[in-house]
Amino acid sequence: TVFALVYHDSPKQKDEMMNIQQENHRVREIAMINWPSFNDTSYIYILGLFLKQHTSMLITPEERAMFMSAILLSQKKNITLNGKQFAYRLEETNGHDIIDALDRTCLSITENQILGIVGPTSSYETKTLVHFCNRSGLPILGYATTEPDLSDRNIYQTFYRMSPSDTIIAEVLLKLFQKYDWNSTNIIYQSDSYGQGGLRALTEVFGNAIKISCVIKYDLFTDQIENFRRQLEESPSRIVLVWATSEITTNIIELAMKEGNILAPDFLWILTAANLWMQLNDKQLIGTLLIRSVSPQTFDMPINRTLLKDAIEIWKTYDPQSCHDDEKQIDTYALYAFDSAWMLILAFQELCQQTSIDCSSLVNTSYCFDSRLINRKELHNIMQTMDFLGVSGHVQFHGNTTDRIMHDGLYFVIDNLQLSKANKGELHVVEVLRFNDSTSNINHKSAAQWTESENAIQWPGDSDKVPLHYALLEGEFIAVIRIDSG
Repeated sequence: TVFALVYHDSPKQKDEMMNIQQENHRVREIAMINWPSFNDTSYIYILGLFLKQHTSMLITPEERAMFMSAILLSQKKNITLNGKQFAYRLEETNGHDIIDALDRTCLSITENQILGIVGPTSSYETKTLVHFCNRSGLPILGYATTEPDLSDRNIYQTFYRMSPSDTIIAEVLLKLFQKYDWNSTNIIYQSDSYGQGGLRALTEVFGNAIKISCVIKYDLFTDQIENFRRQLEESPSRIVLVWATSEITTNIIELAMKEGNILAPDFLWILTAANLWMQLNDKQLIGTLLIRSVSPQTFDMPINRTLLKDAIEIWKTYDPQSCHDDEKQIDTYALYAFDSAWMLILAFQELCQQTSIDCSSLVNTSYCFDSRLINRKELHNIMQTMDFLGVSGHVQFHGNTTDRIMHDGLYFVIDNLQLSKANKGELHVVEVLRFNDSTSNINHKSAAQWTESENAIQWPGDSDKVPLHYALLEGEFIAVIRIDSG
């Protein structure tokens, strides 16, 4: 997970940041040019749909790099179908335009022999694309889609979800609230299917255990929150849980800073988005908590280290500046992207071993809505029964749900925004809590708990005292009226 924080308060520092952003964008463009490109009939293709990159963000496209590395590794191992090697085709979507996502998918199918899809990032776009894939038989693997509705195998027949769903994240958040005896919260969500799905998951999981005092909507059409400050100040809860994508979370924080007095020290904010980018001009985010899923190797659990090492070597070959020296720092969703592509490769390889006829054909591709994958039933039977050790741990699915079976459990950490000990003018991201449990046991009654890491939490106001979930009456005037009867 990337969480870039920049503290600046002078024109010179802002100019320096702008120069860094421009250089980073230039480096990223050069890096993408260095990766091989494919566009001929001598290959079979896996389509990768990734979120459009914003030029102002200092983050590398890790998911793309690991996705491409998986395809190139199959070439290095000379894995072929009917004598053809795998290649990739990359397309970008903006996360909220289903027509554009479908159009890009259709164009790819008419121009290349597409046998499977990895992505898109957005659950909103994924829902529509899966309905198309149900018709064509193409498998579609979600490396970052989390909306609970997508778990239904009866509706989303050709979909496979690598990442934990929002329901799992809500269960893990409930454990956090139980640890600190917090019984209420405010929820800010973005006004689309992702935000609404998260709100629904939180409402169902929290139940009567956690009172949702105030539900606040971030309007995606206006990029505003109506009566933002008043809604929070009038709420009895002093915890703010944000369920939004990284870009929208950044916008919400910026709105809160402009409103004033609704961040630290008066409120504790908990963020659920990964890969955040923020420029800070004050210290109102001290004490903020950030939850993120992590790889099993963070907890020294088994992964396919040989595959990961091979993938990193390929990544370094084409884009050494963006590749991490420490493999544990690779974004979890990038690992999911690799395993999604690798699962498709292994599944088609197994299909070709089982059948003597053409095992890698998509027919009627001149009009994408008429396209059909040969041997679709056999392929999906393989995908729902296969089991392999990937770079994100054991990968296995079954026919009852689109969700991945988490053999070794769930892995989450919580980071904390703290003032740097060396420089009090800087905010650092520090890991403070860890959690792991199996999917079959995680609920409000299970014994799994968040455990402290080596670093103490710095709570809002630079305090070491756990904040209360409710507002104190200290400093408030209370009118007491006595009424005598008689």
